[in-house]
Amino acid sequence: MRGLYFYHFGEILGNDASVDVSVLRGISDEAYEFTKDLPQNEIGGSSLIYKYGRTEDEPKTSLWVFQFYERHWVMVTTERIDA
Repeated sequence: MRGLYFYHFGEILGNDASVDVSVLRGISDEAYEFTKDLPQNEIGGSSLIYKYGRTEDEPKTSLWVFQFYERHWVMVTTERIDA
């Protein structure tokens, strides 16, 4: 996810950001509605499909939803850590 963050935003997500990873059983209707307008990319066809976005006010705050092999879901959120 950190590599994709750099790839898409041209910035390093450094040690001043926390990363929280959650394994999901699927995508709820509410989560689908929330993420439906986010950009979507694929790596290796349907091997990895992901959506991502970040806030304009605080670029270290981002959301990533990964679907591996059309059956395994992971959500990653990042947030700036106050020093």
